[in-house]
Amino acid sequence: MRAVVYNIPVGEAMRGYGKPVDAYMAGCVAGIASLILGEGVLCRETKCVAMGDERCEFEASRLSDTPMPTHTPANSRNKTA
Repeated sequence: MRAVVYNIPVGEAMRGYGKPVDAYMAGCVAGIASLILGEGVLCRETKCVAMGDERCEFEASRLSDTPMPTHTPANSRNKTA
């Protein structure tokens, strides 16, 4: 699911920042998509006016369809038994 949003105040205020800045709107999109789909949704901003794009775009996907990242806790790296 994709949402396109124009004129988000935070993005407009942060033009030229170089990174996505609309986490609040991403959360709103995730909440609305979750209500529509009836399950958990992950949303990320893929385009942002703060990165030089003409509009902000958000990609939402079901949590069940999204591979969760795996990581090694920092305190367990390079330890020997």
